[in-house]
Amino acid sequence: MAGAVEVPIPTGGVTVEVKDSVGQVVRRMNLGQHNGGLAHFNWDGVTDDGTQAPAGEYTFEAQINTSTGPEAVGVLIAAEVESVSMSPNTGALSLNFTNMNSLGLDQVRQIS
Repeated sequence: MAGAVEVPIPTGGVTVEVKDSVGQVVRRMNLGQHNGGLAHFNWDGVTDDGTQAPAGEYTFEAQINTSTGPEAVGVLIAAEVESVSMSPNTGALSLNFTNMNSLGLDQVRQIS
């Protein structure tokens, strides 16, 4: 699964944690130093011990190293749009993804 971390400032380290449905870390990826902007990553479904993670729901959390300690930062995930919905009341558009929650169009950062 491809994604990116929003790095607001230059940092000595960016870390992404992949967590299973009960919140246990199954993979920790160190992305190294970053000057700010988007730090891209790709999780191949493999756990820290080198085995394939079982099918299920996973979440991604990231942090950067700052002078005052670790700081949580946002994670963006690439996903294929399955369909688009429009609210009959407001006309607001939502994008519907396979195996993910729907998002309002205002929550989408990039379409490619």
